[in-house]
Amino acid sequence: MLGHRLGDVRLPPPRPWVELLVVVQGRPATPPAERDDVRYVWLDSTGVARSRNEVLSQARGRFVLFGDDDIVFLEPGISRMLDAFAHDDDLALALGAAVDEGGRLRKRYPRRETSLHRWNAGKAATYEMIVRRNAFLGTGVRFDEKFGAGAENYLGDEYILIADAFRHGLQCRFFPHVVATHPATSSGSGFGTARDAAARSAVFDRVFGRIAPVARLAFLLRSPRRFGSVRVAAGFVTGRVSRSRAPG
Repeated sequence: MLGHRLGDVRLPPPRPWVELLVVVQGRPATPPAERDDVRYVWLDSTGVARSRNEVLSQARGRFVLFGDDDIVFLEPGISRMLDAFAHDDDLALALGAAVDEGGRLRKRYPRRETSLHRWNAGKAATYEMIVRRNAFLGTGVRFDEKFGAGAENYLGDEYILIADAFRHGLQCRFFPHVVATHPATSSGSGFGTARDAAARSAVFDRVFGRIAPVARLAFLLRSPRRFGSVRVAAGFVTGRVSRSRAPG
């Protein structure tokens, strides 16, 4: 998280089996209050993927959840996810569901437990996932720091992580348990701009390689109007959309 937003973090009550690792990019104006169960890591870099990789490297627990200052975790759903890990030693990543401030599901989720792979994990969010840390350390799978908020390709880091994990033989599954509350607005809500189309196109290149145009076309056909114009849609499919025409 960014240093100037550190004061917005709502830490949960201490738990004897939980460590809170707070990775901060940039120093806050006011030092945070110290707690025995909280460790702070200070980074000069930017980008959420860099912070998340630092969490994977420095966390001490067996399982890792990724939060932010606008996330509220829901313990009943998390407990059910941890039960799934307890019953399946091969499970490396569990993805749950999230709701918005009004208690509405933030997106369309599967209704039952589902295996994740590169064709169905494109909507994954970091705050929905729990990972078995040693599984990722053992394979070297990490968040791609060229993607995600703070990078030019400002989304897709979670999707790429799951695709890479699947490629390395790690078992990733969705479970229909609500694990977090997150505001309705996010970086994934910018459909219709050239900047957004260019970033999404780059994610498909990273995940699918040579068959990326086919995957992009399939993505477009599911909702033909999502990119706002024929020009932007065509640029997305071909991978030749111009970022220079994007606002911001």
